[in-house]
Amino acid sequence: MLAAGLIAATLSSCCTKESRTVRLMSYNVGAFSKEIDDSTPLVASLIKSLGAETVGLNEVDSCNARHGADQLAVLQEQLGQGWERQYARAMPYRGGAYGNGAVSKAGVVSSGLIALPRGDGSEPRSAAYIETPDYVFAQIHLDHVSENARLEQLKVVTERLKSLFGSAGKPVFLSGDFNSLPESIVIKNACEDWDILTPQELSYPSDTPKICIDYIMLLKGCPAVEVVSAGVCTAEQFAKALGPDIAPHIVSDHLPLYLEVRL
Repeated sequence: MLAAGLIAATLSSCCTKESRTVRLMSYNVGAFSKEIDDSTPLVASLIKSLGAETVGLNEVDSCNARHGADQLAVLQEQLGQGWERQYARAMPYRGGAYGNGAVSKAGVVSSGLIALPRGDGSEPRSAAYIETPDYVFAQIHLDHVSENARLEQLKVVTERLKSLFGSAGKPVFLSGDFNSLPESIVIKNACEDWDILTPQELSYPSDTPKICIDYIMLLKGCPAVEVVSAGVCTAEQFAKALGPDIAPHIVSDHLPLYLEVRL
């Protein structure tokens, strides 16, 4: 018969979840073709070098006349075994689709897309989300023309993620290209429901960054996380991953964000 103290210790070790550190990444990849025909191998190498386990991607083509391939599937293949993907079609485009996506090697429990209203903006938008055993990650791309459209799109994705995962007992991250400056009403409204975890460093354009429009946020009211490191990827990180001849603007017109947290 186990002593009472041993029983308590055994139950405690079984029920206490060990913390772990994860690295997330957000990248507007410009349809993998801003300066070269296909930057998916470069993006895959950068993801591996940075050690990201879940990555959100903006401006991804799927089987259209501009790029015949399913770009997210190509990236998944280049990342290797264990990676899974979720594509979020925002709109039909030249016989195929255009939208956002996310890839993860964290073990996908569920995934899907959230259609966002066009409003008076330039085009329909979308968010891709992935639920892992430990957290939820969603990638968004807000309208680049209309502030009213951005506000409406932010409201819809926030309400939907709260409905799906607000009681899941997991951190919920919202990541992506918000097309909004830190002082904008869009980001002020976002901060009512979300905490910004990445520093507000300049992320666009990638050759001579002038503005911050890319963020990774955490839903308020869900389990807290400890930020270990976060920032915009530097030219030195690009050189380490891709070699000294590949400048950031060759890969995309945005710089990627990374966020390392302890869950």
